[in-house]
Order: sequence, then structure tokens, then C-alpha cells
Amino acid sequence: MNGSDLTDASAEASFSAAMDGHQEAIDNAVREVDHGSVASIHVGTARGGVPAAIIEVPLGDVTYRTHFEMYAWRRHPETDVAGLLRTRLGQALLTRDRFSHRLKDVHRKILPSLERNGGMRLVALKMDAASIEHRFDWFENVLIADVELLDSALRPRIESFHAFTAREFAGQFRMSGKDHARRHDRLAYLTANGAIFEMDQEVEDLVRRRGLDFGLFVAVMKDWREGEMTEARHGLRKELSGVDIRDGHIFLVSIKGTKSRRRFITEDEVGRLPH
Repeated sequence: MNGSDLTDASAEASFSAAMDGHQEAIDNAVREVDHGSVASIHVGTARGGVPAAIIEVPLGDVTYRTHFEMYAWRRHPETDVAGLLRTRLGQALLTRDRFSHRLKDVHRKILPSLERNGGMRLVALKMDAASIEHRFDWFENVLIADVELLDSALRPRIESFHAFTAREFAGQFRMSGKDHARRHDRLAYLTANGAIFEMDQEVEDLVRRRGLDFGLFVAVMKDWREGEMTEARHGLRKELSGVDIRDGHIFLVSIKGTKSRRRFITEDEVGRLPH
């Protein structure tokens, strides 16, 4: 961990502690607006990866979501977060029914689109957590669809789509749906053959030449996260250099596209990850 990492970690810890200090005032503000509601607060990231306190308050059949950025707090630590939340909740309550209708309408319209695009599964449809400094607008608030689909290792993962309308969501689903449908077919093919992966012979030869335990190698590939360096993968980054996975097929990047002898990898060949 370098100096900037330590600084960021320290700042986030201070920010989290500051938000804990606002909890009672926020709870009181929520009760003033809607007696039966309780706010939940956690420090995470807003859109764009900005560290922020995410505040969620159930209001009947919708959940109001907003965020307060860490950098805004560092500039203005005296900000009355509870007072801002009280104002935004009041605005949300005035148009709650219209926003609820909008959510239900989008939900109804996107389900057929998900089914058409490889049978992706909707996990949640919710409002984006807009900045607490911005006025709530029931019509202009961005929506988030959390959708379960398959990644390159044929593992289920959640992808979040952001849009205003069902039509915009449908356009995004079409792009991801092609990959998901292809991976769904690949998973069915592997499952029918009692396998979890297919692997080029050149990969197995390389793994054994590098002296890596084969069961451990398979375990690391099974633990693969698309676009993410897992701890196990990071620990073996040199041994795994040049190896990739696409749609459940493990291959060497240097010979991708050439015909190679493949074999199925079964669950029995999965070793144990180091702890």
C-alpha cells in the first residue's frame, strides 16, 4: 500500500465516522417526514466511483436513494446532511405515486426485453442515488437495473445498467444479451459433457512446464472474475501470464485463433485455493 492509498483509507475512515455522527439527526429527520420509515446509511461509491455515503429510505412501495460525496464533506464538513435529507424526502413524498408508477411501467416493459436477450434475470430495478445536493425529480431521476448474466468464466455476475426509459434499457440489454446468450449455450454444452471448462492442450503443457499445481491452476480459473484481479489470481500472475478464458474456454493469448486440441475440465480436477 502506497502513501496515497493510506491517505485515501484514512480519509474514508474519517468520513465513515463523520456519517455515523449524523445518524441520529438523520433518523430524526426521517421520522419527521415519514414516521414509519428508517434510513440506512453505508459508505460506498456513487456513480463514477466517487466515495460517498449512500442513504436509503423506504417510502411505501419505493425506496428513496441519495448520496453525499466524501469530497463534498471534506470541503464543507459543516453541511447539514439531515436537513438536506429532510428537504429531499419532502420532495420525494410529493411525487411518490408518480415515481412509483414510472418504476412499475419500466419494470413491466423491460422483462420481455431481458427474456429476448438470452434470458437475463432482473435482480432489482431502483432509482439511482443522486446527490443529496440536487432536487429530487420523479421524472428525470436515472434508474438502475441490476441484471444477472454470465461472465467469461460462465459464472453468474450482476451488471448494473443505467437509463431513463425502458427503450434505453432495451438497447443496452441487446448489447450484453448477445454475450449472455452465447455463454448460456456454452454452459449448457459443457454441463451436458460433465465439464466446467474446455482447455487447450498448450495451456496444460505450459502449466506443467512452469511447475504449477494443476488443481490449483484450475481453482484459480474457476475463481476468475472478469475485469478484476482476485487475490489468488494476483498471487499467481507470473505463472498465469499469457493465459486467458473466454466463454469457458481456457487458451493461450499468443495462439488464439489457431486450431488446438482441447479437452474438458471437470469439477473433480479443481484444487484448493491458498488461504
